[in-house]
Amino acid sequence: MTPSDHALVFVDNQDTQRAGHLHFNSPLPYMQAVAFTFAYDYGLPVLTSSYYFLDAETPPPHDGDVIKDVIINNDGTFDNGWVCEHRFAIVFGAK
Repeated sequence: MTPSDHALVFVDNQDTQRAGHLHFNSPLPYMQAVAFTFAYDYGLPVLTSSYYFLDAETPPPHDGDVIKDVIINNDGTFDNGWVCEHRFAIVFGAK
C-alpha cells in the first residue's frame, strides 16, 4: 500500500457518485463508510460535498448561468438542491 502520508482516501467523488457507487442516496451505509474513513488511521480523508442529482447528467443547482446559494434551514438541513455532506453530524467531530 501507499505510505499513509502519501495517500488520499475517500468514499466517493464527483465521478464515482454518478457511476452508481455508494453516495448520499444510501444514508446508513454512506454514513458508516464516511465514519470509518475518518476514524481509520490511514491516509488523508477527503470528503465530497455535493448536490442532489437524478442521473450523471444532472448539473449543479442553478438559475440560468448562476449557481444557486446553499440554504441552511433552522433544523440544520439544506435546501436549494444541495446535500452538503461536510455538514453531516457524523463529520463534525472528524479531524
